[in-house]
Amino acid sequence: MKTRIILITTTLLLGFLIGSGKVSAKTNTFNSAISKTIKYPAFASENKVEGTVWVSLMVADDGTMSVVESNHTCCAKLSDKVIAQLDGKKLKNFDDSMVGLHHVKLVFKLQ
Repeated sequence: MKTRIILITTTLLLGFLIGSGKVSAKTNTFNSAISKTIKYPAFASENKVEGTVWVSLMVADDGTMSVVESNHTCCAKLSDKVIAQLDGKKLKNFDDSMVGLHHVKLVFKLQ
């Protein structure tokens, strides 16, 4: 069974308003790096669990991510597994432009 993670970075998180709608090169680079870092949790794929997890990530100078806040529209177990993949881990394909706070919407959808 094929699985897919749709990644959307946006300024909308926990009630914040959407920004201008323009996506910068920095955002595209971060989207690519985060999509290479996170995987669809095995239990979720096996049990056909889909959902959306919102996270606010702080990326340190060395590429290490810290989850500042999270919210989900799916089961708590999926959210917990996603946070475990991110919190304290280094971002793959990291570059200095990714340092700082990022609001990320991770959509887990089975195909």
